[in-house]
Amino acid sequence: MSGGGLTWKEDALLAEGPVAV
Repeated sequence: MSGGGLTWKEDALLAEGPVAV
């Protein structure tokens, strides 16, 4: 995780991109 205060899901979305919906 990026550790920017995001949840695991938000972090995953940022990491995978819009295809990770």
